[in-house]
Amino acid sequence: MSAGHGPRSDGGGLRTGRAFAPAFGVPSDLGGAAGAAGGIAGGYRLPYTAVAMVLGLGGPYTATLTCIATVAVASAAGLAASLVLDRIADRRAPAGPA
Repeated sequence: MSAGHGPRSDGGGLRTGRAFAPAFGVPSDLGGAAGAAGGIAGGYRLPYTAVAMVLGLGGPYTATLTCIATVAVASAAGLAASLVLDRIADRRAPAGPA
């Protein structure tokens, strides 16, 4: 395959975290790791898996804390989104026989 096509070896979905990391003075690899942990926690709703990944891979103390904080924020955002969507779905549900 030519360059720029096909599977990426740069982490693919981690590009967003890496894109914003330099603006905040965060190394791109830390931004990518935090993005991956946040995606697992918030998007897939697997916070324990994300924490196990972060602690299992290890790294510098500040990097680990940053990733754990990202997991916490993503988990809270995922839960909040789920609750809001459940309320919207409940309002749209047809009323059953009384």
